[in-house]
Amino acid sequence: MIRFNLGYVLKLLEEREGRRPTLKELSERSGCDRNVLSRMRSAPDVIPSATVIDKMVQFLFNELKDDDQTKHEALIKEIIHNFVSIFPDDQKYWKQIPKGIQDNPSVSLDDVWDIYNNQASS
Repeated sequence: MIRFNLGYVLKLLEEREGRRPTLKELSERSGCDRNVLSRMRSAPDVIPSATVIDKMVQFLFNELKDDDQTKHEALIKEIIHNFVSIFPDDQKYWKQIPKGIQDNPSVSLDDVWDIYNNQASS
């Protein structure tokens, strides 16, 4: 299951700008359709296209980066980790997911891979 945390994007922008941008502003600035952003916010089970995901990640990166290029890799990883949440659909895998995951469904791709590998080898 893949979920996109548009609230994270809005929170970061609010912290940076001192106000929360509207979806219309976010749409204009990121190049993503406002209706798509609205669906991402209201229906987390709707998965946007790869183009939209890429636009949002690139937009956030460009908004938050600074002149220190040594921090760019860490920034992009942080954005992806906090914007994209991935966890298994199949309930049989949930027993092995770290406690609290259902309240905060953000798990690294490495953890998901480990969960699937452990289940497959059992």
